[in-house]
Amino acid sequence: FDSFNPKIVATGNGFFVAYLNNKDGWYRLYGRFLDGDKLSPDLLVSEMASYDVITPALASDGSDRIVAAWSDWKANYRFPSYRLINGRTLGSIQPLRTVTEGTDDYTNAWYFDLAFDHSGGLAGAWNQHYPAILGVCAGNLVDTATSVTSVSGDISRNECGGYPSTAFDSENHQWVVRESYWWGSYKTGADQQILA
Repeated sequence: FDSFNPKIVATGNGFFVAYLNNKDGWYRLYGRFLDGDKLSPDLLVSEMASYDVITPALASDGSDRIVAAWSDWKANYRFPSYRLINGRTLGSIQPLRTVTEGTDDYTNAWYFDLAFDHSGGLAGAWNQHYPAILGVCAGNLVDTATSVTSVSGDISRNECGGYPSTAFDSENHQWVVRESYWWGSYKTGADQQILA
């Protein structure tokens, strides 16, 4: 069997490790708690279904609240989901609310970064096809997200961007850093940049 793409976060008294594994023929997201040198049994974080799961991400508030996000890869579409784990109890799987304006109900989002804010709220940033060819979007996972890369209305002219990361500053404002679009840099000969 194949296990890969591990993620780890600290909990109040140990760690939580999540990873993809295909032990039943489909890649699913599993997790295990690590307390000292003791590992808990495997915990299925994503659902049992006939498609692969990709691009997992984790965040922890440093105590007993963890969030995991991933994409369900169905026919080359990536449908994002997330799940809260509170005190080692799994919450229900929820759809992550992507940007919908200019997408014609097309959903294709992946490569998440997650963070808890200073009041315990949750936010993320990710890549998404449309409203840009390859955009960066962010939001609180529950409400419809917004585009971090600029959107002018014409998909072919909307700003593209690469892999994002997110954090909160001391005033509880969400920051998203991201790569400038590689293909645009390659075509123009400009250096790729990190933008915030």
